[in-house]
Amino acid sequence: MQTYERKSHKLGKIISASVMGVSFICIIVFSVLLYLDNQKKPLIKYPLYTLSTKEWTSGNVVIKVTNDEKNVNPKIKAYSFDGGKNFQDSPEYEVLENDNFTLVVKDINDRLSNPVIVAIRNIDKEAPQINFENPTTVQLNNPFSVRTGVVVTENGSGLSNSYVATPSSIDTKTEGTYEVTYTAVDKVGNYTEKKRTIVVKDVIGRTYYRSRKISQESYQCEPYECNCFNPATNSGSCPTGFGLNAEAKCCQTCYKTCKKTVYGEWSEWGKDKINPSAVLEVETKME
Repeated sequence: MQTYERKSHKLGKIISASVMGVSFICIIVFSVLLYLDNQKKPLIKYPLYTLSTKEWTSGNVVIKVTNDEKNVNPKIKAYSFDGGKNFQDSPEYEVLENDNFTLVVKDINDRLSNPVIVAIRNIDKEAPQINFENPTTVQLNNPFSVRTGVVVTENGSGLSNSYVATPSSIDTKTEGTYEVTYTAVDKVGNYTEKKRTIVVKDVIGRTYYRSRKISQESYQCEPYECNCFNPATNSGSCPTGFGLNAEAKCCQTCYKTCKKTVYGEWSEWGKDKINPSAVLEVETKME
């Protein structure tokens, strides 16, 4: 009986030791798997950023990646503002016009973060538009306000105040040709000036109208270097869309946005009154 108890006790120790060994091995395997899984994850999950301004501006807006209170994160190796197509060393990117930008950063292990969409909507480089029928004919001795028939439109930051007409009135009791200058300014300082000819005379007959369409076309002008950075290596090569300048920096070629007014053909003269608008210029005559 004592011999059986000693054998049972010894067998129990062996089983206990085996279970502990298997548990230890499982812990090691789990730790290794967890480590390998962490190695696949990016060090930066979602990059943080700031904007140089969130207010309306007539200038450019700078996006700056900032992942800690010092605005520097040593875990970031390179920065992309186009969804990972091109990377640069600088955490800053200058935006010239309103658009969406996809921010992605590459960590020191060449792993990419999740994309963050940055929407820029506070750039206003377009001046207000002023429209009226020109020239305008006024019957002698009839009351007339220089604001009659004037249409001012602003699609960006909004007008800073009502437009200004100089002079603010004309003498309709005296025949002659008068010139009035209209000025409109938006909230970021873009402004437009337009002159209007007003003819005061004694007219017997009917007023006739004709019109033509007007539109604004945008085009690229005045190229310049932008978003420059030092290449990450000494190979002298730059990513797609960048070129190496005389200072051995990788730069993009940016363009300013210019606008020009395009006029359509005049319609035939007609008796029906036509009101001017932002897209329609009107002329009148009396016969």
